[in-house]
Parts: sequence; C-alpha cells; structure tokens
Amino acid sequence: MIIITCISITGIKAQSDSALKSADKISYDLFNKAEWNSLISFSENALKKNIDFIFLRVRLGIAYYETGKYFDAVKNLQEAFDKGYETPLLIEYLYFSYLEAGRKEDADYYFYKLPENKRKRLKPQDNSFMYEIHVDAGYGLSNDENKNENIDLDGSFNAYGEQTLFGNYFYLNAGFKQLPLRWLNVIYSYNYLSLKKTKQIMYNNVKTSDPYTQQQQQFYIKYDIRAGDGFVISPSGHYIYTSDNTIYSKFDSVNYSYNMQTMTYDSLNYFYTINNKPAIQDNFVLSLSLSKQMYIFKAALHGSFSYLNGNHQSQIGANFKAFPKKKNTLYTFTDLTLQNQNDVTNLIVYQSLGGKLHKNLWGEAFVTIGKMNNYNEQNGAVVYNNPDVINLKFGGEMKYYFNENLSASLIYVNEQREKNYLTYTLTKNGNNSPIANPEYLSLDYSVNTILAGLKLYF
Repeated sequence: MIIITCISITGIKAQSDSALKSADKISYDLFNKAEWNSLISFSENALKKNIDFIFLRVRLGIAYYETGKYFDAVKNLQEAFDKGYETPLLIEYLYFSYLEAGRKEDADYYFYKLPENKRKRLKPQDNSFMYEIHVDAGYGLSNDENKNENIDLDGSFNAYGEQTLFGNYFYLNAGFKQLPLRWLNVIYSYNYLSLKKTKQIMYNNVKTSDPYTQQQQQFYIKYDIRAGDGFVISPSGHYIYTSDNTIYSKFDSVNYSYNMQTMTYDSLNYFYTINNKPAIQDNFVLSLSLSKQMYIFKAALHGSFSYLNGNHQSQIGANFKAFPKKKNTLYTFTDLTLQNQNDVTNLIVYQSLGGKLHKNLWGEAFVTIGKMNNYNEQNGAVVYNNPDVINLKFGGEMKYYFNENLSASLIYVNEQREKNYLTYTLTKNGNNSPIANPEYLSLDYSVNTILAGLKLYF
C-alpha cells in the first residue's frame, strides 16, 4: 500500500487547528489500516462539521473506491484534484473510478495525465489509433410472409392490389474507436444488411410474386468531445446506401361488359404491364447529443435531421440515466423523443433497466413504445429505415466480461410492426361508369432478431 504522508494544513482560517490535526491523524491511521468503512463513516461525519482538507478527500475517495462506491470516489477524488493535488496516485485512482462508473471520456482524459511508465503498466497494448474493436452479427426472422402472403390483394372486384412482404435478414456490424487526443474519441462503424423481400402484384385475380434481396451498406462516424468534467458533445453522421431490383406495374387499359337489363357491369378486366425496376437510395442521418454526468445522474439532450425513404425527418429528445445504488451495478435509463415526418409528430418512449447479475455477467431489459417510422436512436447509430411502422419494440441484452480486454454480448429484440398494402375499391361516376379508387389497408406482423458480438479493448 502506498502511504499518503501527513502534511501541515494551512490556509483554512475558519477551522480550528486542533480539529484539523485530530481529523488528519485519525483518518491517516484508518487509511493505513485499510479500515475503509470506518474511514468513510469518520470522514463523512467530519465533512458535516465543516472539517475539510485535501488529504481527507483523497483518503475518503480511495476508501469509496476500495468498497466499490465509484460515484462517491469520483466526487471526492475530483475535489482533491481541483484543489491542486495532482499526484500520479490520485490520478490513477481517479482514472479507475471514472472507468468503473462508466464515464469513459473522463477516464481517458485522466489516463493520459499519468506518467508514461504508469500508462504502459496499466495498458501495455495502449494504442490511440486502434483503441477498441467491435464486431456484431445476427439474423432476423419475420412472420410477414407466412401471415400475409395469401391475402386477397385486388379485392372482390379484382381491380388491383400490391404489397411488399418483409422477409428474414442478415446483419453485420464492425468498427473501431480511436483516441487521437485525450479529450476526443472517434468511433467508426460499418453496417451491412441483406434483407429478403417479396413484391406481390395482383389484378384480375392473378397474382405475380417477385422475391428479391435488398442490400444496405452503412457508414457511421461519431465524435465524443469532452468539453469538461462529465460534459460530452457528440456529433455524428450516418450514411446509408440501399439497392434492390424488383417489379412494378403500369396500367394499360380496362375492358368491361354492361348488362342493359340490370343496368350493371357484369365483368371488369384490368390490364397492366409488369416490368423490373432497379432502385438505389442515398439516405443519411445527422445527429447531435449533449450529455452531462452529475454524481449518480446523467442527463442528455439530443436531436437529428435525416432523409430516409424519400422523406425528411427531424427528432428532438432528452434522456436521463440514474444509478440508484450509487454503483454501476444497477441503473435505469429513460428517453423521450419527438419525431416529425410529413408534419406528423409522434412521441417515442424508451425505457431500460440493467445491472450486474453475477460476477462478470451483466444484463439489461428494454422496451420502446411509439410509432417508429424512419426513426433513429443511440445518436443516429441505429436507424430503422424500413417503411413499415414499428409500434412496439422490446428485448434484452446479456454481456459477459472475460477479462478487462474482452467482452461478449447476446441481444434479443422483438418488433411488432404494421404495414400498409394498396388495393382498389370500385365506385361509379355520374355516367354510371365504374371508377377504381386506391385505398391503403393495414396488416401487422412481427420480427425477432438475435445478435451476438465481441468487443476488444486495448
């Protein structure tokens, strides 16, 4: 154990010399004996009596760290640092306290304040160019085809109808993080999505189906800028390139027979030309988040502007994270987002609860409620650019830490979706001629996704 030596305490006129000397001696003895709980109780009581000095804060901060109360450790160690006590020992404890409290940006900042030999001892593989690597892959299973492929698209009049069936998909994500400056993290990510779809067109009671694959190439970059203790500014950009090739119809003509006796149309025959059409889309999301950690609370404001599936969207929201046990072993997270698209605004609510389940195993359960259509979350990192609406999303994540350099995750997500399909109903005009009017009706289906990932820390 490194012993913090006693020094004379000066410059505090309001406190009696005898009280200061007594507090210094008692806290010093408790520290040397590693009686952490007694040291915490004594020091907190001294602070309530306005007995406050640098070494009391240092000893108290280390005692909180040794008992796993990292948020209180940060509070007291930071107080000593701000008063000018900047020894390698304090900075090392401050680094680990921030790290255990989940404040990576602050931890990185203080890590590079350590002497080089101490940094090499703590992180022999430290590399600012490749600070962290992650890869995730998974598969999504949809019941849209089984549930909705046999509906009567063209209706009782056999005029016309079409729908797109959402099939299974494969997802891959890979990326890394850089730390070019002690106050700047840069995250790069590449996503690949291969999505099976089927386009159905039906008229005159004849259905044409075209199975095809939509492919998406996505590139994401985010900057985490540490603007102060606990204050992080995070701009990001997400580019999405989508390509596919499927059928479309072109209306040609309609023939019908008229019954003079009943004055009705006995039959109607619509004629269409079916063609293939490649489709390429360039979509993007620009996002910004401002977050501030305050003791056991973290609050953030976020907003984004995007162009997805031929429409512009804007989002603005706020979230709040709390650690009620003053440890990172239990946390709750709430996010409220207002999304606007085509002058329609929806409220989307996200709630999660997570923490430590056993030793190196962590878990989290989450749910999202609201109409998610061309919606993004996690500062634009995750984009739901399928034109179908997600009304409910829930699931869970398990994460296991093999050691301080490697972790694995397993995620399950269930999405309850709603889509529209096009059909036609018939009416008559003033000349008693039939008119086909387009109408969109809704169908629902669900998608279950399982993702597995690895993350390597340097």
